[in-house]
Amino acid sequence: MKFTIVIACLTTLAGCTSSSPRSVQRAPQFKRDLIAVSFKPGELSAKCSQALVQFSSEMNAQVTNAFDFDRVWSSFNDTIQPLVFMGYVSNDEATRSEASQCEAKTNVALADIFTHRRLYKIVKTTTVQDMDQERLVIELRRQFEKSGMTLNQRKLEKFRKLQAELADLEAQYMKNYNSDTTTIQFAASDLSGVSDTFLSGLQKLDTGPGGPHYVVTTKITDAMEVLMNATSSETRRKMLLAFENRGGAINSGILARAIVLREQIAKIIGFKNWADYRIKGNMAKNSKNVMKMLNDLKSKLAPRYAKERDQLVQAKQQMVDANATQLDPWDVRYLAYQIQKRDYQLDDDVLKQYFPKDRVVAGLFSVYSTLLGLHFKEVKGASVWASDVKLYAIVDDARQSVIGYFYTDFDPRPGKYGHAASFPLILGHQTANGYSLPVSAIVANFNPPTNGLPSLLTYTEVRTLFHEFGHIMHQTLTRAPYGYLSGTNVAQDFVEAPSQMFERWVENPMILRKVSGFYKEPVQPIPDALIAKIIASQRYEHENLPTGYYYMRQLVLALTDMALHTATKPVDPDATYARIHRELLGFDPIQDSHFMASFSHLMNGYDAGYYGYLWSQVYADDMFSEFKKEGLLNGQVGMRFRSAILEQGNMAPALSLISTFLGRQPNNEAFFENLGI
Repeated sequence: MKFTIVIACLTTLAGCTSSSPRSVQRAPQFKRDLIAVSFKPGELSAKCSQALVQFSSEMNAQVTNAFDFDRVWSSFNDTIQPLVFMGYVSNDEATRSEASQCEAKTNVALADIFTHRRLYKIVKTTTVQDMDQERLVIELRRQFEKSGMTLNQRKLEKFRKLQAELADLEAQYMKNYNSDTTTIQFAASDLSGVSDTFLSGLQKLDTGPGGPHYVVTTKITDAMEVLMNATSSETRRKMLLAFENRGGAINSGILARAIVLREQIAKIIGFKNWADYRIKGNMAKNSKNVMKMLNDLKSKLAPRYAKERDQLVQAKQQMVDANATQLDPWDVRYLAYQIQKRDYQLDDDVLKQYFPKDRVVAGLFSVYSTLLGLHFKEVKGASVWASDVKLYAIVDDARQSVIGYFYTDFDPRPGKYGHAASFPLILGHQTANGYSLPVSAIVANFNPPTNGLPSLLTYTEVRTLFHEFGHIMHQTLTRAPYGYLSGTNVAQDFVEAPSQMFERWVENPMILRKVSGFYKEPVQPIPDALIAKIIASQRYEHENLPTGYYYMRQLVLALTDMALHTATKPVDPDATYARIHRELLGFDPIQDSHFMASFSHLMNGYDAGYYGYLWSQVYADDMFSEFKKEGLLNGQVGMRFRSAILEQGNMAPALSLISTFLGRQPNNEAFFENLGI
């Protein structure tokens, strides 16, 4: 087992809020130094080594039952995870390198622990007294058995060796991906169509072929601006090629070797393939059920996607090349955005003026506070790893006490993790001294303030923020007594459901008014006319892409993942992706790219699990239907959701948690209604 960091991914103590009168409550006390954020050369490595030695020692000397195991495991997590996190966010290259090495060693240590026969016997023979304890034993036993405890010693040693090799490859891949600082130089004429604000924020070089040049990074904010707006097809082609080559051929090779190792591991442990091995214990149960779901969705989506593809080709003929008969991969985002502007009069440069980051964050906090019975308080003077990072305490309204913390890290930096994600740093779990308060971090790469303008978000980025903050709430509102079952340590094909559900809030006019404000006059919300255009466009687009294309693209990624991890012989990841891309989308991906070199999900915990985004969307939409029916700011429904889902972690099977919240068995009606199919 490895610690999973969520690109992006629990009887319990649900009724834990107090009805004590607020008049007798003391003001909550805030902690400022929750994790170490700066290190001298070698210091992080030394702390990592010390934690690993202590972990091994305590597992061997202190564990006499499953509850001891969870205590030691949770304590180790709370020490090591903040160190590993520095590999994704630290400004210092040496620190990032040490953190990456620490992550690899950590995953090897965890694999060793779960292949320890004495510990397995202790867990398996633990006497339980209630359902909570039984749940912990069941889940721990499952992990031990997936880690080889049913094997003879010879096979177990081989299993351990392969797991160690795999952990090293995963760490190498993520280090290459996180450390990629590729840039492209464009002349001003190459960037015709991009916004003046974007152009003014770029590094400008005084010399270059044909005059001054601008430096464009491969951070997602830069890449999307160019791919959606640059009128030059060649500029968009160069941008997409660089964006899909982050990590380069070396990462594609690392992934190919990892897939071979995974197949060998699965065979040793008695599974047909890696996908079946990984999916056991998830809601889907096995790869056959996953493939049925993906193929069923593919057939249902095909007619809608075919119409959208024809529309994109027609737009290309009108806007780019009158003789065009098919799409090129660098066309799609550009054409989709031009159609959005033409048919729905929606221009991101106009919309962004109403979504200054600070206003959106304040509105986001207000929405979640109203729904979930809490509020957020910035902790001033907190130790942070970059100047723009902030720390917030989560204060429960009923008890007026701090129940968790989270950091926000929104500005792009060289060497920083390139997308949006939430990172659990300290788990919520019961200790001898009370409940350990969970700590998480939300990481994104929004455009920083430029030339007197504040950081302005696109509508898609507002949606992303609501998504990732859903993960933060899942991680920090947990009241699960055991760290191993805490927060987002749930079935992989359920982990995205709460966050996907919360995305839907920004489709509502009332919420859009709440999270918006003109950057020059924040009290002025987004005009109703613009809201109407956003709502109208949602019948067409999702995340700046035609809805049918967006979901067909998700199927390309999920089916590529499954093809790689059901393979029984060496495969070429890039060739596999190209084949499925061509089959489903009807055109080839960009030549000479290594998309799989930056498809980091497959090396950071979502291997044979990318289907989970689509699987969990079914449940997300079904759960959202309760709020849609009762009101998006209905605190009673929100508190039911907090109690039934967010606080529970993995204290019961996901399907049971969902059914408890809904008061019925879930279904896919809302999902297909939302897709319009």
